[in-house]
Amino acid sequence: MTAVRRSAPAIQLDPAATDSELLGRVAALYHCTLLERPEALAFLARHGLDDPGLIRHFSLGYANRTLGRFLPPGDHREGLAIRGRLQSLGVLRPSGHEHLAGSLVAPGRDSAGRVSSLHGTRIVRVGTSHDLCLPDPARGLWNEAALVAYSEVIVCLGLVDALTFWVAGFHNVVAVHGRQELSGDQREAFRRHGVERVYLAGRRDAVGERAVAAVARELLPAGIRCARVLFPLGHDATAVARARQPAALSLRHAIDHAVWLGHGPMPAAAAGVAGHVPLNPLAEAAREYVEHLAVRNYSPATAKGRRSVLRRFVGWARTRGVETPARVTLILLEAYQQDIASARRRDGRPWSWGGQTLHLSGLRQFFAWCTRQGLVRANSAAALLLPRRPHRLPRDVLTESEVEAVLARPDVATVLGLRDRALLELLYSTGLRRMELIRLRLADLDGDRGVCFVREGKGGKDRVVPVGSRAVRWLERYLADARPALVAPPDEGTLFLTRRGRPLATNRLSELVHRYVRAAGLGPKGSCHAFRHTVATLLLRHGADIRHIQELLGHADLRTTAQYTQVAITDLKAMHQRAHPAERAEAQRPES
Repeated sequence: MTAVRRSAPAIQLDPAATDSELLGRVAALYHCTLLERPEALAFLARHGLDDPGLIRHFSLGYANRTLGRFLPPGDHREGLAIRGRLQSLGVLRPSGHEHLAGSLVAPGRDSAGRVSSLHGTRIVRVGTSHDLCLPDPARGLWNEAALVAYSEVIVCLGLVDALTFWVAGFHNVVAVHGRQELSGDQREAFRRHGVERVYLAGRRDAVGERAVAAVARELLPAGIRCARVLFPLGHDATAVARARQPAALSLRHAIDHAVWLGHGPMPAAAAGVAGHVPLNPLAEAAREYVEHLAVRNYSPATAKGRRSVLRRFVGWARTRGVETPARVTLILLEAYQQDIASARRRDGRPWSWGGQTLHLSGLRQFFAWCTRQGLVRANSAAALLLPRRPHRLPRDVLTESEVEAVLARPDVATVLGLRDRALLELLYSTGLRRMELIRLRLADLDGDRGVCFVREGKGGKDRVVPVGSRAVRWLERYLADARPALVAPPDEGTLFLTRRGRPLATNRLSELVHRYVRAAGLGPKGSCHAFRHTVATLLLRHGADIRHIQELLGHADLRTTAQYTQVAITDLKAMHQRAHPAERAEAQRPES
């Protein structure tokens, strides 16, 4: 018989229907009610479960005096029959009140997809129980399909926790709440579907511990391995997922630290918690961190470098049996530091101070992020001492005559030679970094004002640098006579092009400059960075202010620029000759 108010869907509550059919129709009525009750939708939103796809997939509903609007009067024969059936199923109590009143409701389905139970969690203050389901014999499992698909499952003691796991991507989750022990049907379902291992994810309090222990006592004798998921004290899965984003990573972290509840050593898992090879949580955290750098607007080059650093460390840690961030200790990091210090690069040379510092500082920042995300309790990497910076002067500094000899080497009668002369003149005039030169575009050059706009230099910082008149003259000649012959459509506006019309590669630019340095008879005196060192040294030698040089070169720290004051020793040598007694005496000694 159908009992419907004007705005309600035509859902039939037939006293002759089977138990599963009747429970399914009750669940459908609850589902329709959810969509019109703001308090229920607000509850889902607070817990991060307001996903229309989730609501439809599990037919989530809301029970709050819902059925009374659709049942015939209790003094009619049809009304008595339907109420009697609903009371026998536990949907209605003997008093006539809904058992799940004030609850978010989700139907539990058996392996054939039939509704076998209704599970709820209180969202209004009705009674004392928070998580509940229908009383026996209708009590079943929520999401029994997970037992069919996976040999390892997560067992939650509440509906909201189970939904939280599911939204985070853990589809092998079931809920067995309502009592502190399993029913015979529930226990049989685990055995029948061949479940090998369960992760018990109950709240970390006295009630949760008792419930977890009761479920484990039911499953361990059946040969099912049980592990207790250790949330922080007083927390459940929902609290952890909301407090530590991303939820998938924080829940994964909790599962990976589950404690074996059986006797003796914990058996090795045959498969991962999601039914496949277990993830490496350390590798997963590294991937999330690199994505975080992109969100923080770090440059692609920085993200690429950090990815390379973390990939090496994760591989090194895996060989030592460490696959979770929490197991990385200061002792392990110091062992890795020693390994880096003694390692050799591909060319056979040891790692430089800069290479070692790049690796270790990247690890320190990664574990600082892990600490903020709650993946580790304390940042062990914060106590890691970086290698002491060596006090070395810049090498490969050219003299003025040597620079002029290099600039004279390109054959400006050819297209590529004219390009190379303009490129070398710009390097000598501005001291640009290699990548900054490659990224220059036509719009970045202002020959009339004699300036060049450097976009996203080191550290993602922009700056404007002066370009000398001689360099501007060679650039104008290159733009007029050489670049048009190199352009290959479409022209994207890159300033310096290869013979195929493409931007120069970084290693190709270094080889090009080094070839001209070698052709000038100067031997192994570097390439692009040699010009950068030379510009800073010569400017200092001729009286430029060190802060102006810092601005020109784009140094973030003045100490980096100050190193050139020790290279430009012309004034120091002149003072030495004027003031040192031996030099003064030598100057006054008559020539023989």
